[in-house]
Amino acid sequence: MTEQALLEKIDRFLEDFLSLPETKRYLALKDAVEKDGRLASLLSEVQALQQEARKAPYDKRKALLERAKALHDRYEDDPLVVNLRSGREVLLYLLEPIRRLTL
Repeated sequence: MTEQALLEKIDRFLEDFLSLPETKRYLALKDAVEKDGRLASLLSEVQALQQEARKAPYDKRKALLERAKALHDRYEDDPLVVNLRSGREVLLYLLEPIRRLTL
């Protein structure tokens, strides 16, 4: 098989992979999570609290980190994020034979 033929097969594989319902679902969920202002706000607040905790005295640091963790847990428990994580796991499962391929 020539290099060109191999590249064409890889391109077809990628096109087929991108046309799978599982891939389309994952990409739609990823887009929805990225465009969700509420989720972006939660992540921004988590990051701000973590930055603040780095500079805060020890006695205030724990409370800031607990608040950051609570907000991060809210983000992780959001149905969009849960579904995105599930969709990612499905795609990783589909790609497992390629990952296990040893050259």
